[in-house]
Amino acid sequence: MTSITFVRHAETTANVGHVWQGQGDAPLTDRGRRQAGDLGTRLAEDPFDVVIASDLGRVLETAEIAGLDPILDRAWREVDIGRWEGLTREEVIVRHRSELEALGRGEDVSLGGGETWREFGRRIDGALRSLIARYGEGRRIAVLTHGGAIHSIVAGFLGFRDRGRPWPVDRVENTALTVLEGTDGDHQVLSFNDSSHTTVTPHPQIVGPVVALIRHAQTQANLDGRYQGTGEGLLTEEGERQAAHLATWLNGVSHIACSPRRRARATAAILGAARDIEPVVREDLAEMDFGRWEDLTPAEISERFPEEWRAVMAEGRDLPRGIDGETLSEAGARLGEVVEEVGRLGDRPALITHGAIIRGYAVRVLGIDFGRRHRLALPRNTSVTSVRLGETGPALSGYGVIGY
Repeated sequence: MTSITFVRHAETTANVGHVWQGQGDAPLTDRGRRQAGDLGTRLAEDPFDVVIASDLGRVLETAEIAGLDPILDRAWREVDIGRWEGLTREEVIVRHRSELEALGRGEDVSLGGGETWREFGRRIDGALRSLIARYGEGRRIAVLTHGGAIHSIVAGFLGFRDRGRPWPVDRVENTALTVLEGTDGDHQVLSFNDSSHTTVTPHPQIVGPVVALIRHAQTQANLDGRYQGTGEGLLTEEGERQAAHLATWLNGVSHIACSPRRRARATAAILGAARDIEPVVREDLAEMDFGRWEDLTPAEISERFPEEWRAVMAEGRDLPRGIDGETLSEAGARLGEVVEEVGRLGDRPALITHGAIIRGYAVRVLGIDFGRRHRLALPRNTSVTSVRLGETGPALSGYGVIGY
């Protein structure tokens, strides 16, 4: 298993001023230096085999404070934005409106006379291929880079890089971690935009209520690899520990609702007790219905339902699971209706639900086809997927975040 963790640099004076910095540079702020220190504390607990970094100053300053000694690679620099360098978005709109509008339509425009978005994407894709080829399988690799580079990796990997703006994901936060894991070049997005180790300043353009979607804690069926769907299951001792950890770091929760399944209710009870909030049980937060696949392992399903298994897993057809269950798109749409409803409650509602339905909704938000669903890893137990309900629709603020 190869793990690649992408880390954005810490906050700079340009970030605070909301100006485009591209391949120019700006020093870290006092908060940025604290973020870099927090990053170092987090990464020191599980060191990497290899650390690569962009050669720009803000990345090097972040690495130094975090106690990292990276190998420098200019291929991981931020996109070259030419004449846009040092301008605010409002100034770019005034001076280079046609370029910005073309970018919004998804056209391959040169950014301020610098790189086009596709040229940048090819550079970052090449850097990633080179990284995997050079350091091989089974390594834990960190790449300290920039928000644009991480966005390009995620958008290209999930298949929406060439769309117009806005994209269905929020900005990458300073020192946030985004992780790809896999073998033989077949990787998944395990987590996106995890800044739980530090304090970040919200961008003024990132507005709208945020809903936290939380997968329940571990059960024995999870350990056995069984589809439990509408079935019941008690938390394991590890599951109880996971739920207790969730309660230590997930802050700002204003409302808790949960699936009626025991595993979700038990997780919600632990979080609710820590926040003095009584969870509301909702049937529409139940897991995707797997029909006759319920309580079976993948090996058992492929043996008993070979044609159906092949159609879904190999041919990429989103059929009702277990003949009389739900499709992934149906489950995702069901969760989407709940998200839209509770989002109107304001603050930060938390929904304790299940892995498949969260992935189904995330696929829906991202607008990716069913065949690419496995590029988004199934959310881990008690991981948090945050969805912001903005003026242009829902966007993922974070995915699969376990919390530090």
